[in-house]
Amino acid sequence: MKKILFFLLPILTFFLQLTPLKAMESRVEYAGLSIDGGGIRSLVSLKVLIALEDAIHEHAPKKHLSEMFDYIGGTSGGGTLALALTLPPPMPDQQPPSLGEWLDIFIGAKNVIFPKSRKNYIKQFFWGSRYSPKQYEEHLKNWFGPLTLSDLTTDVVVTSTQLETQKPYLFTKEKAIRDEKYNFLLRDVARATTAVVSQYPAYRVSTATFSTPLLIDGCISFINSSQFIVNRIMKNSRDENFRKGREVATHNNIYMLSLGGDVQISDTNKNTGNIWLLPYFINHFREGANDGVNHEMKSLLGDNYKRIVPTSEIEKIKYDDATDEVIIKIDEVGKDLINKLKSKGEIEDTARKLLYIYDRKNEHY
Repeated sequence: MKKILFFLLPILTFFLQLTPLKAMESRVEYAGLSIDGGGIRSLVSLKVLIALEDAIHEHAPKKHLSEMFDYIGGTSGGGTLALALTLPPPMPDQQPPSLGEWLDIFIGAKNVIFPKSRKNYIKQFFWGSRYSPKQYEEHLKNWFGPLTLSDLTTDVVVTSTQLETQKPYLFTKEKAIRDEKYNFLLRDVARATTAVVSQYPAYRVSTATFSTPLLIDGCISFINSSQFIVNRIMKNSRDENFRKGREVATHNNIYMLSLGGDVQISDTNKNTGNIWLLPYFINHFREGANDGVNHEMKSLLGDNYKRIVPTSEIEKIKYDDATDEVIIKIDEVGKDLINKLKSKGEIEDTARKLLYIYDRKNEHY
């Protein structure tokens, strides 16, 4: 009998891994995705998303990753990724850029987003912002064209920070649909969420009838957008058009995937011109706020909160270092992280979980 069990145990374990985790999945009906900021480091998050979409395609070849989520959010570079993930097709018979194509687009523009020049550091010493935003803004215009928040295919929240009050300013698709004055151009939203104080000047976003306060990088107020996303899923689930026959969202039936960048300003931004000490204070409060969000999400959602962060090697990469050597290093860090996730079955488990939630959302049609 012991010999039989010895041979049967690996087989039973294999099939149990293929079986959906009904005890948990039976409760989960909503999914959110949060992408931290991190400058050039955000490419690691994009690589993880590519691996996740590849795993989804093993089961559902025609599905886009953005379809798996009820809400997608991000900050700084993560906010730009959130917008890129949810773009509509350029034409009815065409597809928007794939995640792999976006990776090539971002790498191709790295020297425009993070130009290297000695005069940039001199300029930063006197005026506080290292780079001119003109070329970057032109790239944003090419990427997003005339599209606005209401054009996105999935509900989105992108975080920026009000310069004067240091409070978060949230751009959302739902608000844009509800009131046209908040239907901002995507290129302006991306510019506002990535306005790192030492990199680009603060930015004001406007429509015909409304202008925001001056805005800076969203990471100043919140790196991790998970709390904003969960709050909005719970609020919007009271509307049947959002709920789609599911139960009202609670902390017990939301799955939250959060991709971290482990931004360390003290390591990456020591040259801050005329405000040398400011980044160290900002770093202290930002890290504390980020830890607080992680703790709160884990406390409220339990195992339904999945936080993925790169290895410690990411901390050796400066957020604005766009050299070819750094791109190679980012590729190595991304591969290392993805291989570790795959070895534990976490990419496949997450893909199956998202497909299960997607089916729950659409079974009522």
